[in-house]
Amino acid sequence: MNAPSTRTRRHDPNRRDRIIALALDVIAETGVEGVTHRHIASLADVSLGSMTYHFQGMDDLLASAFALYSRQVSAHYAQHLESARNVDQARDAVADYLFSPFWQEKRNFVLLMELYSYVARHPPMRERVQDWLSDGRVFLERHFDSVTAKMLDSFIEGVTLHRAIDPDLLDRENVRRSIERLTS
Repeated sequence: MNAPSTRTRRHDPNRRDRIIALALDVIAETGVEGVTHRHIASLADVSLGSMTYHFQGMDDLLASAFALYSRQVSAHYAQHLESARNVDQARDAVADYLFSPFWQEKRNFVLLMELYSYVARHPPMRERVQDWLSDGRVFLERHFDSVTAKMLDSFIEGVTLHRAIDPDLLDRENVRRSIERLTS
């Protein structure tokens, strides 16, 4: 007869969310290749069975982690853009967004790069990311036509990538002027 386990079962209604947040932390620290069920389970202090209970596989876990990151970026984006009441304020808001402390954190740049690399290698994620990008364009389309919003969105992504490599390459004043040219 087996002895009863001395480990008590915890009621943890936030377990799935905690696992996802830890997976995102691991992606930021080691890249997508550092994410394993065993590593995340260990960090989350859950059994491997919890991993398979909450996620259909590694792609599901990574998609969930990137969805969390997308929500974080979207919330930050909304924080800057939703208060703009006219075109000029929208231009300022975009520049403020690009030069905000959020994008000065290495973690956020790394996660963005990891997301793009993952999407390039996993086409099924492409549609999700396209949806996330179009959600962000909603704020831009309040002030700019659809084509301009798409071009400005591409500009935002490009500036973000360039600043990840060389934060001093572009200054806020020149970026703001470029935004104005692009949206005039």
